[in-house]
Parts: sequence; structure tokens; C-alpha cells
Amino acid sequence: MSGKYKVNKNLKHSYINYRNVFIIWEFYLFLLTLLICCHAQCQERKLIIVDSLSNKPIAFAHIFTGNNNEGLASDVTGAVILKQGYKEEAITITHLGYYTKTLKKEVYNDTIFLKEKNTNLTEVIVQNKKVQTLGYTNLKKTRYITTYGENIILAQHIPNKTGAAHTLKSLNYKIRSKKKDSLLVRAHIYSVDPITKKPNKELLSKSIIYPVRRKKGTLSIDIQDQYIEMPSEGLFIGLEWLGENNDAAYGFTAGNDSSINAFVTLARLKDKIWLQSQANGSYVRASFGVEVY
Repeated sequence: MSGKYKVNKNLKHSYINYRNVFIIWEFYLFLLTLLICCHAQCQERKLIIVDSLSNKPIAFAHIFTGNNNEGLASDVTGAVILKQGYKEEAITITHLGYYTKTLKKEVYNDTIFLKEKNTNLTEVIVQNKKVQTLGYTNLKKTRYITTYGENIILAQHIPNKTGAAHTLKSLNYKIRSKKKDSLLVRAHIYSVDPITKKPNKELLSKSIIYPVRRKKGTLSIDIQDQYIEMPSEGLFIGLEWLGENNDAAYGFTAGNDSSINAFVTLARLKDKIWLQSQANGSYVRASFGVEVY
């Protein structure tokens, strides 16, 4: 009996020792995890982008750090989180309607002020001119293709077939969202680069952001207050998908014409590298258009 009792007692002591080691190991593992999390959080930084006059937050400003071509975007509160490594890099903040600001490393505050551009628009008097629709929103056999990710700009060349002088009235986009009120988009209008024939200069003087109110149909954006003339060489109509919840699609028709002016292109926000889009081996023409006087 005594031998058996001694064996059981030793086993009990061994169990207690292993249990103590396990508890200590768990404690050190918790401390290590805590230190790693704290270090990661210390490497992050939250910035708020605001208007320099009104102090109102600026939503969907583009923030680029170092060699990051895709960049980040501020949310509806003007906030953006810079990830690890931001202290080693300068940052650049851009937003349509505001002057671009570049700040060197570690010299910027948590609140960054952007100055709004003062644009003097030339008023155009329209006297009973007939409204015409240009572009590809009325084409039959329109299909839909999903977007490629956050902060992508799609641009479609709209030719001026008559060559006559026109004033833009509205921008039209055929798009589809999986659920109502789940998508925000920003309109763009670009001139045509005379050499590359790709999108060139932004013609809008302010940021126009719209919610998509319908699951499927044509989104029409009134731009009469911009007084933009339709050039003889045409222009590019662009649409930028904003935010994280951008599970949507745009209308398109397919073809074999690979010319730059014929089909939709994609853009990487920082370097403005425009690339043609294809679907199932065919080039894609976005179902975008304009109404003009």
C-alpha cells in the first residue's frame, strides 16, 4: 500500500508542476501577444482630412504614402489610418476641388487642412437648344460586368460625332448594384490627350459624389452648373467607385475594335496608368453617355 501511495503522490506532484508550467507559458504568451499588438498600434496613425475654412471633414480624399500606387481613401468622417512604415515616408493628399498637398515625413499633424480651389466658371447662356444624347447608354444587348476593386476609375471616350459646339447637361451611367443604397460613386470628366489619346486633364471643378439609389438602371448626374463645353475631339466620361461596399457592376457592350477611343479604360489613382479592359477576350465599351445642348 505504501508503495502504491508513493507512486500516486509523485504523479500528483508531477501533474501540479506541469500545470504550473502551462499557466506560466500561457501568461508569457499573453504578454507577447499584447506587446505585438501594442507595437502594431504604435506603428499606425489616424489622420483627419478637413476643409481649411469650414473645418468640415473631407470624404474620399486620396492619400498616398511612399511608392503606394493605389493609395488610401478617407472615410465619410475624413479619417484615414496610415499603416506600418508611415513614419519613413512622405504623404500626398489629393481631392477634386482642392489643392494637392504633399507633406514630408513626421512633419504633419493628426489633422490636415486642404485649401479649396477657387474656380471662376464662365456662364453659358442656353436659349431653347435641343437636348441630344451622345455615347452608349442606349445600345441594345447591354451586359454587366463587376468592378475591379476599391477606388477604381472607369473612363469611356464619348466622341463628338457632329463636331459642333455643345454644352454638357448631364452625365449618364448604366450601373447595377446588388442592393439599394449600397454604393457611392464619383463623377469625372477628362479631356483627350492629343498624343496618347487617353484621358488627360480633369474638367470638373468640384467633387460630385452620388449614392446609387436603384439596384439597376441609369444614373444621371446634372452638371449644368459646370458650364463645360464638348470639344470637337470628344471627351472621356469617368466613374470612380468609392468606399469598401462597392459590390456593383457597370453596363457594357463588347467588340473587337482595340482603339483607345472606342473602349473603356481603367486607372490606377496615383500614376494615372490607363489600361484597356477586356471581358472574355473582347474589348469592353462602357455604357456611359452624356446629354448636351
